[in-house]
Amino acid sequence: MGSEFLIGGVSYTLENVTIDLNNRLHGPITVVSNTPFPHVVHVPANVSEEIAREAGTRLVSKVGTSLTFDTTDDYRLPTKGSRTEASVQLAGGPFGADVDFYKLEFKHAQYIRGFYKGHLLELGGRTGVAESFADTVDVPLFDRYFLGGLDSLRGYKYRDVGPHDEFGEPIGGDTYWFATAEYSVPIVERVRFAAFYDIGMVYREPYHYNFSEYADNWVLASAWSCHRPPAA
Repeated sequence: MGSEFLIGGVSYTLENVTIDLNNRLHGPITVVSNTPFPHVVHVPANVSEEIAREAGTRLVSKVGTSLTFDTTDDYRLPTKGSRTEASVQLAGGPFGADVDFYKLEFKHAQYIRGFYKGHLLELGGRTGVAESFADTVDVPLFDRYFLGGLDSLRGYKYRDVGPHDEFGEPIGGDTYWFATAEYSVPIVERVRFAAFYDIGMVYREPYHYNFSEYADNWVLASAWSCHRPPAA
């Protein structure tokens, strides 16, 4: 596209997604007791309406496009430069299938050489918004944003940061932001010692940001055997 650092991509995905609930899960039900003196028993739900309505099969027809500006010296283990990516996804609409929504996402990572040879400061951030349209009431659970785990907000359980239902189950959201700062030094080949700080949050509604509500975590030192770009 005119520059060795500018990379564009287009993708098309056709997914047939099925969500099945465990047969022990149910919404609120009313039954008549099987006793010598029958009476009505109200059994409360043990799964939220938010999750129960996701059950079933959906066909998702999705087109995505992205543009990346990359000035790093190495894709897998960069020591300088930056990587910026903007992406758009559109599901449904003119591409048909069962659900209609779009997603916008922006990511940036900066790599700065540290105080001594092999030392590296990594700064990263990303944000995204998803929104349903047409006849689709909400973005499907499997296409919402989640944070928590090794690839985001380390120190939290996988996908555990953000909205939860009344039973404590994560349900994801339509808006998120995440930022990280990490300073690392080499120990042996492909193993580094690091101090990092992660911060971010997921919000249920699209285009909703509340920076006074966030989750964060910091660790003075950790080691790992393969490099993970913090915001890519």
